[in-house]
Amino acid sequence: MAAGLLAAALPASAQLFTEGDLLVSTYGNVGNAATGAAFTENLVTPESSYIDGVPTPISLLEYSPGGSVDASPVVTYTLPTANNGGNFGIVGEYGSSSEGTIQLSSNGEYLTLGGYSAAPSIAGIGSPGGVGYFNAAPSTVALAQSTDTNVPRVFAVVDANGNANTTTIFNNVYSTNNPRSAYLNGSSLYISGQGSGATDQGLYLTSVGTNTVAHPGTGLTAIYTMTDTRVTQVYNGNLYYSVDKKNKATGIFEYTGTPSGLTTATQIIPGNNGLSGSNLVNYSPDGYFFANTTTLYVADTGDPKNGGTGDGGIQKWSLNGSTWDLDYTLVDPNFTMNLTAAHGETGFEAITGEVVGSEVDLFAVSYTLGDADPDGLYSIADNLDASTESGETFTEMEASGANDVFKGVSFAPTAVPEPGMYAVIFGGLGAALAVARRRRGAFAKTS
Repeated sequence: MAAGLLAAALPASAQLFTEGDLLVSTYGNVGNAATGAAFTENLVTPESSYIDGVPTPISLLEYSPGGSVDASPVVTYTLPTANNGGNFGIVGEYGSSSEGTIQLSSNGEYLTLGGYSAAPSIAGIGSPGGVGYFNAAPSTVALAQSTDTNVPRVFAVVDANGNANTTTIFNNVYSTNNPRSAYLNGSSLYISGQGSGATDQGLYLTSVGTNTVAHPGTGLTAIYTMTDTRVTQVYNGNLYYSVDKKNKATGIFEYTGTPSGLTTATQIIPGNNGLSGSNLVNYSPDGYFFANTTTLYVADTGDPKNGGTGDGGIQKWSLNGSTWDLDYTLVDPNFTMNLTAAHGETGFEAITGEVVGSEVDLFAVSYTLGDADPDGLYSIADNLDASTESGETFTEMEASGANDVFKGVSFAPTAVPEPGMYAVIFGGLGAALAVARRRRGAFAKTS
């Protein structure tokens, strides 16, 4: 994993995130609320003018998973938006409904996410300057519709100290669409997203520090490119990805092991099977969480790309022999199933959890019909061994603000053992530009 990272590094900062707490990736200008001045000086109008399609800072808000509802974040950490040495600034598209996923690495020590190398702006896409890889003039096109040549795609790896490695950058993948997720499995980095066609979409294998802008044609291996993919992760030694796509066999897919070349996975959870009428299986899976090898929770957006009414909740699937069966779907009764509406929460896009005895504590970010609609972080407790729903209820732990939207959720990374290789290669790789510690609050779980 040392290959491609900065050879010379400064001492690592003190531990920032607390193990066991939740991190929520957030698009918008929450850094301004935390620091008083961050990310507004170069904007034409205040942060409230962020609209769907423009480049936005990406922040990680830390919350304690137990105690009072609507508590302030324990930590507000904003990823660097400016280039610094071998690291690149990273931003997201405000309102993009299928990006912002965050996930822990296989060893639990790093958090990964994808974004773009552009400057925060309310006017369009502009250059961060200084490297010559980007358009000099702002563009009015939505960020995700930018070409990968003009706006390279960047993947970040963040440790528990808030050190961000953003040396991984591509100008040959996910063009005119968005990077959606990344998963670090040892030295292998699997990335997922949608591009302009079969040559730049889907699932790829690379390593941290790969830079195809400076070194064209190197370090990116296709795994699956037949359609765009959403969340990818490795569990119990196998690689998985989710798909929600019109007129395609979609759902959750599984590889045996972790592939290192172009190959086909097995569909284990149905999504949209491309059929119609009574034969249509019409789920819209996005994020997912394995409670164990035989229990899988899937965040369903409730807004299938094939159209029609979806499932819209948290599905619980159980492995019976070689077949995954749907036990039930946990649905928040406050969500709308009226997909003709312009706004409203219809389901969930991101999920994580932990098993505590016989209980599974789930944490999920809701999905909205309007791309820039406010959403929320929800908790729900479920019986691990239950095969039928038994009155579980959702608690909205935190609602996004007027100037920001929640995207992904994960537990905080654990501290990297020191001294060691990782302490050296990650030390000083871009500390947070905006870090605010606030009063420590806790959330009440509803069981």
